[in-house]
Amino acid sequence: MSLIKIFKRLFCKHKNQYTVTNFYGDAINYFNCRSWRECEDCGKIIEGGLDKNCDRVNQWWYIK
Repeated sequence: MSLIKIFKRLFCKHKNQYTVTNFYGDAINYFNCRSWRECEDCGKIIEGGLDKNCDRVNQWWYIK
C-alpha cells in the first residue's frame, strides 16, 4: 500500500459510502456485523447495521 493511500485513508471522513452487502444467518456471527459499507473516497470497509435498501445478501466478494 502506498504512503499516499495510507494518509488518504487516515484523514478521510468516510462521507461517501455505499453498502457492499448485508449479512444474514451465520455470516452475522462470523463477520460480527449486519452489513459492510465501503467508502468511495478511500476504499475502507466499514462495518455497520442493517441497510434495508440493499438487495445483496452474503455477497462479500462484491467489493469494487
